[in-house]
Amino acid sequence: MALPNHNGFIRLIYVVTILMMFGLVGWMVSASLNVEQSYAVASEAVSEEASAAVKTATVASPQYSVKQPQKQQAAYLRDRVVIAGLESRIDLSGDVQQQLDNSWREFAQLDLVTALMPKEPLNVFAVYHSYNAQNNRVSVTLGYPAPKNVKFSGRIHVVTVDPGQYAVLPNQYVLDGWAKAEQFTRSLRFKGDYEIYRLTPDYQVSQFTAYMAIQ
Repeated sequence: MALPNHNGFIRLIYVVTILMMFGLVGWMVSASLNVEQSYAVASEAVSEEASAAVKTATVASPQYSVKQPQKQQAAYLRDRVVIAGLESRIDLSGDVQQQLDNSWREFAQLDLVTALMPKEPLNVFAVYHSYNAQNNRVSVTLGYPAPKNVKFSGRIHVVTVDPGQYAVLPNQYVLDGWAKAEQFTRSLRFKGDYEIYRLTPDYQVSQFTAYMAIQ
């Protein structure tokens, strides 16, 4: 059935409505694409930011390295050394520190510098020798390298430090080295181990080093 003539206006409204619907659909599609692109751009930005953060973290993080154990220092004594000084017998089962303190006091009173005229009076040797495992005692001689062809009497005794290989232990004592014999890569000889003390002008100990005879 044909529409009445006055329906032309309705047709116009119908056409405009259809066009508006197509326009709305197109806008929605376009908006959807823009939103997806926005998410894509945002995702790329986050990815780049994360990548930059990882790179920054890699550069900024400290580089840790496993430190290798330091090699034990060793010294080789080519010739024997004769030490002249005050000899004391130390009972290792008793108060060792008190006994050593008494030895140092007697050493100071003996005035070996005048008797021996050492080249380096501020370098004092402490030689550990004659160890007896049965009664747990050891002798300690505090003194200086003995002048050649000089005979000693009275309270001055001499002890010989044999040539050979010695482990060097800065700021450690011979008795501590004996107590930790397992730390050495080579077996100890327990013979003629010694310490060298560096004294200040007012005879205070400034530094000391232990020398342990090794096989």
